[in-house]
Amino acid sequence: MDNITTDMKKNEKFFNYFLSYLVLTDIILITLVLFLRVSSQVYSIIVYLDLIICIILFSDFIVRFRKCDNKKIFLRNNMLDILGMIPLIFIAPTVSQASSIIRYFRIFGLLRIFGLFKNELTRIDTFFRETQLDYGIITLLLILITGTVIFYFLEVGVNPHINNFYDALWFVIISMTTVGYGDISPVTAGGRIVAVIIIISGIIFFGFFTASITLYLTKKFEEKEEKKLSEIERFELEKIILEMKSEMENLKEIIEKKYK
Repeated sequence: MDNITTDMKKNEKFFNYFLSYLVLTDIILITLVLFLRVSSQVYSIIVYLDLIICIILFSDFIVRFRKCDNKKIFLRNNMLDILGMIPLIFIAPTVSQASSIIRYFRIFGLLRIFGLFKNELTRIDTFFRETQLDYGIITLLLILITGTVIFYFLEVGVNPHINNFYDALWFVIISMTTVGYGDISPVTAGGRIVAVIIIISGIIFFGFFTASITLYLTKKFEEKEEKKLSEIERFELEKIILEMKSEMENLKEIIEKKYK
């Protein structure tokens, strides 16, 4: 019985991963058709892949709906899921139709992305809270924005490679990741100081990121091992109890036979 339950949990976990993969694939496909120009042939392939994914997601939705006890609460809590399962083929089956209603098509696409991504937000939020990466990412974004603005005003008009904020942002990102292509270099003393701060911040963040992920995985591994150990201990305890009951029954039979 325990083996059957374990296998069912493994299959359910695998299926959830599979659904997450489908959701991510669908988000990528929708993003492609929303923001990039694709040929009619590529668009047709994307539309039919999206249709297949939507059918699978809809089937899973129906199964979950039938299993739940309160249908009204389930529908109320999963309305965005329904929106995320509307195939592109129902709105714009051809690339020409998508181009002609591009404004409304983008709104629909963004709503679908949000609907698909809704269920993953809880997992992401839990992951960030457990690893405390939320604070690190907020700090990183502040450094990224502040560094871009300061570097731009220090270098614009002096550095021939800095003509707009995009150039400054590119330099900050490359410096923070310590890639260093060398296409943009600071020419002012202030720009060099900012570059050093950005590089050090990037090293600290990626060190913090690596340590957080390692700690998170180690914690999950320890929890898994503790769960296995507790299951083994529970099994051993149940075995001992059964043996004691058997001994008690045997002793009871011996006593009853003796005093009959």
